Amino acid sequence: MTLPRRKPSKRVYGSRPASGPLRCPAHLKWVRGHQCCIAGQRVHVCSQKMEAAHVRRGSGAGFGEKPGDDRAISLCQKAHTNQHRLGEVMFEIEYDIDMRKLAAEFANKSPHLRRLRAKRKERE
Repeated sequence: MTLPRRKPSKRVYGSRPASGPLRCPAHLKWVRGHQCCIAGQRVHVCSQKMEAAHVRRGSGAGFGEKPGDDRAISLCQKAHTNQHRLGEVMFEIEYDIDMRKLAAEFANKSPHLRRLRAKRKERE
């Protein structure tokens, strides 16, 4: 028995939109390679699994839309769940961090986003 044919892809792989939120899986992997941004704070004990948490506040993304990958920070799985449970404002107050500043710092130091931003400028 042979497998049925695959459905045609709706997206051409390897292409990136010229505008809109930045998408960069390599940057997200790089972010996940860092320790949790709230490690050692209060009574938080980090879980082993690291995740790239997107900062939604001030991103301009609408309801149900994910912000660009340039707005991601590293949080362990427990902290990321807590971020969604508390909401971003309360999470920042609870752990005394500024998630937008952290996301900007990750984006500015990412070797992957620098290349992606340079490609976008070339297209303009």
